Amino acid sequence: KKFPSEILPKVLGICYHDLETKDIHITPKRPDIKELDSIPIPVRYLFNKDYWKPKTGNYEMEGKVFGDINTSRGCPYTCVFCSSAKQWENRIRFFSAARVVEEIKDLYNTYGCTLIGINDDLATINVQRLEEIADLLEQGGVLDKIEIYSMQARVNVFSQQLCNVMKRLHVKKIAIGIESGSEKTLHYLKGSNVSVQKNKEAIQMALKNGFEVWPQLIVGAPQETKEDILATLEFTKIHGIINYQICLL
Repeated sequence: KKFPSEILPKVLGICYHDLETKDIHITPKRPDIKELDSIPIPVRYLFNKDYWKPKTGNYEMEGKVFGDINTSRGCPYTCVFCSSAKQWENRIRFFSAARVVEEIKDLYNTYGCTLIGINDDLATINVQRLEEIADLLEQGGVLDKIEIYSMQARVNVFSQQLCNVMKRLHVKKIAIGIESGSEKTLHYLKGSNVSVQKNKEAIQMALKNGFEVWPQLIVGAPQETKEDILATLEFTKIHGIINYQICLL
């Protein structure tokens, strides 16, 4: 059953194929939701009940109930490989700290979640907001009853202050977009505000603070050479990294 053709042009933010004319139509962009807090908490009670059972067969989650949330939308950076830059137009919008805590408490109290995943592109960009979230979780008696499974970080905004608040939030793993061990390739992928040296310093700081580091690497960038790829692999060896994710461009 097809959608009525007279309705589709009125729906903002879609692309559709007109079966009669064979044309492709793209409607105007849909406006962003200005107040993210106006979005209701997801109706997780519709999930299969087995989803809320303690995990088995995964050493990182063994015996724990896992739930994930989004605390922001978008990212202010322009990495050439990332769809977020296009989708959110290089902007980041946040749910308030109170709204984030409300959802975490719902996960804990309603579903028994003690392990929380943060799906944001870059929740770690605003340290003060994370500190506020930690304060509110502590006031609500939940802070020491949960762990944060992972958070995404970027090396040019990585700091000891950030590490301190992540430790307070019981963050287990930090995902860092290292991308490349080649300065040339890294500059092409992420711009001039990151460097191989900053990658090294961020990893060392994260490990020193007791976090598991999950580097994300990219292979296959335009004009990347065999030597560039070997430099990336050598970077992981030098820093003792054994678990990492490689994406192919």
